[in-house]
Amino acid sequence: MSGKQIIDEFIAQDDIPTAAPSGAVGIDLSVAYQHHTARPDKWLVQATVSVAPSDLFVWGALAFGSPDDASDDVWAVHNDKYGRVLAGKLGTALAVGSHAFIVTDVGVYARLYFQKSAGTVNVKIAPIYHGKRGS
Repeated sequence: MSGKQIIDEFIAQDDIPTAAPSGAVGIDLSVAYQHHTARPDKWLVQATVSVAPSDLFVWGALAFGSPDDASDDVWAVHNDKYGRVLAGKLGTALAVGSHAFIVTDVGVYARLYFQKSAGTVNVKIAPIYHGKRGS
């Protein structure tokens, strides 16, 4: 496909936890990107690891029950359609430094949540849009 890739604003989840998600945690995609009627299927995920190497996981929440109550949403680890993200794992023992990932199909969730195994990890995400014109 020829054309341009354009990213939108970055949204952060700083100092991500080691615990699994529950309730209204993580990045609320309906609030962060409310100006979009539909979200793209590709996202740029930038993780900055400090202190110690860490595994990185991504979770998605499906909106369930009352639309104004995130406490009843259903969380699950994300698996992408290409088999690059299995059981939610984006990276294993990521070294101290910055890492970038292109992740597909996370725009379908109401919320995204990132989980670490150790150290300090900050994550930023941005949707990637495709334009068919230009060079």
